[in-house]
Amino acid sequence: PQDPNGDGTFEDVNGDNQVNFEDVIDLAFALPEADNLTDQQRNALDIDGDGDVDFDDVVDLAFEVWEERQLDFRVLFSNFYYLYFVNVTWCTS
Repeated sequence: PQDPNGDGTFEDVNGDNQVNFEDVIDLAFALPEADNLTDQQRNALDIDGDGDVDFDDVVDLAFEVWEERQLDFRVLFSNFYYLYFVNVTWCTS
């Protein structure tokens, strides 16, 4: 992971020098392992700053990507639908 804007939060979850929906999906897939993160890792991936890494962080990162790229809301919604209903629901079932 990388911190592209130097704010202490590692929005570039997959380390490819871009903050995009791939990072959102990678963060979502990391959620089942969130309890195993070190404090340093937890702080780096705590996008919403509430002290834990959970689906709220995934949502906040998705909105950051959406705002930065000025995407159409339909693009954001379709990515959320895919992320939650196809990936997250399937992986946690």
